[in-house]
Amino acid sequence: MKFQNEEYEYKKFKIRKATVEDIDSLIMFHTTSWENSYSDFFSKNFIKNLKSKKNLDKKRKNFENDIQHNKFIEIFIAESENKIIGLLILSYSSINNISYGEIKALYVLSNLKYQGIGSKLLEHGIKIFKKKKCRCIFLWVLEKNITARNFYEKKFFVNTKERQNFSDENVSVIKYLLKFNERNI
Repeated sequence: MKFQNEEYEYKKFKIRKATVEDIDSLIMFHTTSWENSYSDFFSKNFIKNLKSKKNLDKKRKNFENDIQHNKFIEIFIAESENKIIGLLILSYSSINNISYGEIKALYVLSNLKYQGIGSKLLEHGIKIFKKKKCRCIFLWVLEKNITARNFYEKKFFVNTKERQNFSDENVSVIKYLLKFNERNI
């Protein structure tokens, strides 16, 4: 792996920090990823609403703010041939001088899953969190998304059994945790 100005190159793709110029592509990638990943878990109406002008405008505003102004969020893209093939959104917080990291999103194009891209994005995120001296990482996974839950469990994340309702559609998410001081990861 080569380290160069926040860009990390792998065999077929590179991971780099998202820029304002990426926003249109990020919006489409995020929306399509949601549609492909969660259509089995949410109603057709909910999925259709993801593409509403109101929702897309909200995503634009959020991505613009996060990329330009939010020092607690970093957005990375996996890119191949100038196309986004993966997305990683990280968030940081600190309570009583203890730093924590959250993986807000990790998506890979449906047709490129199981090729190591998600693993490389996750590894990238873990390295960033370690640099920021985070004590642990947490994330939320849809309870019924067994594929994602298995992925994180294979990467040593532990199901905390903490659940929250995600939407009005009676969909639950489960919190997963990775502590750095317990594993030499």
